[in-house]
Order: sequence, then C-alpha cells, then structure tokens
Amino acid sequence: GIRSKWFNCSPNYSDTLSVLVRKNPIFSITQTDTVVCTGGNLFLDAKKLGGGNLTNYTWESSPDSLNWTWLASSEISRYKLNAGLPSGLSYRARMTDPVFGCGTLTSNILKATISEQPRIQVSVTDTLVCLNKPIQLRVTGTNPVHPNPRFVWQYRIPGTSYLYLLKDTLSTYSPPTNRLGTLEYRVQYTLPISGCFTSFSTPIPIRVQFNCDAQEDETQDIKQGIYDYKWPEDKLWMDISPNPISETANIQFYLPTKGKTSLVITDLLGRRVFEKSSYHEKGFHQWKWEPNTEAPNGIYFVVLEFGKERISKRILKTH
Repeated sequence: GIRSKWFNCSPNYSDTLSVLVRKNPIFSITQTDTVVCTGGNLFLDAKKLGGGNLTNYTWESSPDSLNWTWLASSEISRYKLNAGLPSGLSYRARMTDPVFGCGTLTSNILKATISEQPRIQVSVTDTLVCLNKPIQLRVTGTNPVHPNPRFVWQYRIPGTSYLYLLKDTLSTYSPPTNRLGTLEYRVQYTLPISGCFTSFSTPIPIRVQFNCDAQEDETQDIKQGIYDYKWPEDKLWMDISPNPISETANIQFYLPTKGKTSLVITDLLGRRVFEKSSYHEKGFHQWKWEPNTEAPNGIYFVVLEFGKERISKRILKTH
C-alpha cells in the first residue's frame, strides 16, 4: 500500500496478484513395440506431467546415445518412426516448457529394432521312417527373434493344399507315422509385429515305409509288414516310389478284399500312356511303370480303381 503525505488521506492498495508454483514436470516417452518389420508402423508417444499446457516436441535419434540427430519438431505428442531408418537407433524427445523456470526437458531413451521380413528354418530327425516309429520336427532358427512367436504346423499330400495340424507356439512337433506314403510338412511363422508378413519354412517330405531296409523286390517282407503293424484290412491304399521318377515307378497297392483292379496313367491332356487290369487276392501287390524315352517330362496322373473305390495320385517324370 502507499500512504499519502497529505493530512487525512487514506492509503491506496494495488490489485492482488496470485502466483501458481508448479512442481517440476515429468517428461517421458513410450513406444508401441521394440521391433518392427520394414514397412510397418512404430510409434513413439510423449507424456508430460506437470508444467505448462503449451508444448512443442523435438524428436531425435542417435546411434550411440551420445550424438543426437534432429528428426522432427511437432506440437503432436505422437511421432511415427520411419521404418527406413537404420536398425538399432536410440530415440528421445525434448521440449521447452512455457512455465518460467521449467526450462528444456529431455525424455528417457528408447531403442527400436527395424527387422527384415521374418524367416524360419525347420529340421527333422529323419526323412525316411518305418511305420509307427517316432520322428520329430523342430524349429531351428527364426529371424527376427521375438518373445511371443506363433508357430502353426501344417502338412499335405504332395501336390495338394496344406492342412493345419497344430495352431500353437510349440517349436517342436512329432507327426504321426501310422500312414504309409509321403507327406510334406512345414511351419507357418507369424509375429505380432507391425509390417511383418507371414513366413513359411521350406517343405520337408517325410516318407513312411513298411520296412525301411526293404528292397523293391522284397514283396514278401512288405506283405508281412502289413500284418506286423496291423494295417487296417478294410482300407484301399496306393503308394508310388520313387516320386519324381526318371526311369521306373513302383506302384504299390493294398486290397482289402479280392477282386478286379485296374490302373490307368494319363498325361495332363488326358491321354492314356499306361493301363493295366488284373484279378488279385486280398493283400499287397505291386506294378511297375517304365515310361518310354519319348514320354515328355512333366506331371502324370495315376488312377487305381477297385470296385467302387478309386484312388488318384500325381507323379512327376524328370530326366
């Protein structure tokens, strides 16, 4: 207040002002993920507690957390990371608070990995196995490595579409070996990472035989193997080995009862290149197909008919 020097004058007072004293602001950033595939989206989010309301963020990157390079300045608290930047950079944000005395604030430091598209490798204990003998498939390598991968095991008869076996995160799988013939197995690798596509391992063919040591002409041993391993006697079965072929194809089949059997092999145009029919007893039988040298390389269809049952398989002829 100011007191007047004149007699009997009242003192005058100025307007009352208030000063708000804030705590020092806390400034930090978070990220939507630590890994992103090329072409994906990775966002950095800034958050400030305390201080003034007006903000202007400056985003920076560094290869060693010592020398920082300016990336962008914005009033928006979210920054989209450019997936084309080098992998393994560190990131931070800086801002100047408008409140007197708060000064320039620097956030914590985060690191992000920008990965190539995922790849996966699978190994198998053996590609030739006897009927009902154990075998194991195992994931041997993934890129990138992620704490929450998803492995989906699939199989197919060669030349057909894949079927799902396990929708799980198990890195090993023991397929059943109670079916004669060849099946192909692969793994689908999916990552919960932005920009990452689904990856598939190289298919691994696994062939199940009656007797792993049997020769092609050891028909009696293979016949005995049917009953040794309790092959279902009410099922028609056919297998072709080798496949692909270059000279001779061994077409093996099992009849649940006696009767007439016919075999027809055609090319892609439907032209018959081999046919044979005969009356057989119940059990295991084998025919051979030796394509002539003029038969072109490519895919052929093998059709086995027995009564009302019919089995069709593909065979590939190469040099």
